[in-house]
Amino acid sequence: MTLAASPGSSVWAGQLNLPDIGSSEQSLLSTGAEVRLGQAFMRQVRASLPVSDDPLITSYLESLGG
Repeated sequence: MTLAASPGSSVWAGQLNLPDIGSSEQSLLSTGAEVRLGQAFMRQVRASLPVSDDPLITSYLESLGG
């Protein structure tokens, strides 16, 4: 399948029929609550799984995702 429309075009947006999920201003969590939730999640991850904070590994993995 070949797409001729660019991601920023209105033709592209019309074909996707994505639901309106609102803006970040309408989020259920405040920024502070979101930070605390993320920190609690990472504490649980670090307690149950081996996690590396090696900057070279982190950089490599981020480059794969990019």
